[in-house]
Amino acid sequence: KRGGIYDVIVAPAWRGRGVGQALARLVLDHPALRATATVMLGTRDAQGFYARLGFGDRRVVEEPFRPWPTTEMVLTRDR
Repeated sequence: KRGGIYDVIVAPAWRGRGVGQALARLVLDHPALRATATVMLGTRDAQGFYARLGFGDRRVVEEPFRPWPTTEMVLTRDR
């Protein structure tokens, strides 16, 4: 199984308070994803944030339909 995270957005006034981490953990611990061995995501500027949550294997992708490069990351869990 594979899962994916598309956007975790926190309002600037709430950043740095653990809200993004709480949201990401809530999603990753959800029963629909808990048993998923691979979770993929794409991020423009939060590579460090997702690395702290265990995501790795970074690959920068520049595709014609995006005005900015995206870094694809993956979280692999032993199952």
